[in-house]
Amino acid sequence: MKKRKKIGLAIGGGAAYGLSAIGVLKVLEENEIPIDIISGTSIGSVIGALYASGMKSFRLEDELFSTEWKELLDFVLPEKGLVSGKKIENYIRELVKNKTFEELEIPLYITAVDIKEGREIIFNKGDVASAVRASISIPGVFTPVRMNRMVLVDGGVMDPIPVGVLKKHCDLTIAIDFRKEIKSYNYAKAEKEESEFLKIIEHDFIETEVKYFKEYLKHGKLRVPTPFRWFLSPKYINNLITKRGTYMSQSNILGITKSSYHIMFNELANLKLQIYKPDILIKPELSRMNWLEFDKGEYAMKQGELATKEHLSKILKILKR
Repeated sequence: MKKRKKIGLAIGGGAAYGLSAIGVLKVLEENEIPIDIISGTSIGSVIGALYASGMKSFRLEDELFSTEWKELLDFVLPEKGLVSGKKIENYIRELVKNKTFEELEIPLYITAVDIKEGREIIFNKGDVASAVRASISIPGVFTPVRMNRMVLVDGGVMDPIPVGVLKKHCDLTIAIDFRKEIKSYNYAKAEKEESEFLKIIEHDFIETEVKYFKEYLKHGKLRVPTPFRWFLSPKYINNLITKRGTYMSQSNILGITKSSYHIMFNELANLKLQIYKPDILIKPELSRMNWLEFDKGEYAMKQGELATKEHLSKILKILKR
C-alpha cells in the first residue's frame, strides 16, 4: 500500500488576521486533507495549539468568535509591556485542558525568541499554555515571559511564518501568510473604518494607565501642580495619543509603532519564505480589517476559506502523486 504524504501546516503571526486560519482549516477538513504536524508563532501558536488539542474548525469558530477579547487584556503599569498576559494564558490553558505537548492529538511546534541570547526557541515538549504565552509576547505590548533564565518574546521577531521547522518532518508544507502588502495598505482608510473594538481597547488602556500614574503620584514623592493635573484626564490623553487626520495617519505614537512593526515584519517574512519556501502559500485577502479587530472574525474566516479554495486543486494534485 502506498504511503500517504505527511502534511505540515505553518501558521504565521498577525494578531486578529490569524482568525482567517479557521477558514483555512475548515476547507481542508471539508476536503478530507489531514494535518499531520503544525508549527505556529504568535496568533498562529494560539490557533495551532487549540487545533492540535483536538478542536475542529467549527469549535474554533464557536469559541474564538464568541470570546470577549477585550476582557482578556490585563493592562499593567508599562514597565516591560502594556499587558500582563496572565488572563490569556489562563484562557488558553482552560481550552487545551492543561495539556502538555506530548498529550496533543497532532504534533505541535511553537516558536518564541529569547532576547537575552538573540536566538529562536522552539517548544515541542512540556506545558502548552506557557509556550503559547511566550509566543504571543509582542514586544512593547505584552510583558516578556521569563522561563529557565530566558526572556521570551513573540516568535515573529525572528520568524513570522515558521515553515523551516516543518521541512524535515513532512513531505508537503502549507503555510498561511496573514500579511498585507505595504504599498497597497491604505492606513488612512483603515483608521477611518476602525471598529468599536479598537476604540474600546484604546479607551480602556489609557484609562488604566492614567489610574496607575495617579496612584503613583498619590503615594510617591513626585508632586504635580494642581493646574497640570487636568492634563491627566483619560479623555485628554486619549485625544493626544490617538488623534487622527493630522499630517498623515502614521503621525501619532500608536500609528508610528504599528507602521514600523508592519514594515519590519513584512521584510523579514519575505526573507524567511525565500529560504524555506513552502509547497503551498495561502494568503487571505484581509484589506477590510485592522490587525487588532478581533470583532471581524466572520470576515477573516471567509477570506481564509476563499484563499484556500484557490489552492485546493494544487494540494490535491500533489497528494495524488
